[in-house]
Amino acid sequence: MAFYRAYFLDADGHIVAVHPFDADADALALGAAQRLLSETNFPGMELWELSRRVAVLDRKEAGPH
Repeated sequence: MAFYRAYFLDADGHIVAVHPFDADADALALGAAQRLLSETNFPGMELWELSRRVAVLDRKEAGPH
């Protein structure tokens, strides 16, 4: 199990919130991050596993709120 952080971004790309969570693999963490983002009004998110950036997500790709 790995430790991930989902950093929610504002329209200027600044971090405005963080959600830490555990997942068994990058693919599972990415799915969880997409669900988290789709449940918010934030325009974007960066997903990190420790010091490794896993993905940058855009709200448009995460689905409707």
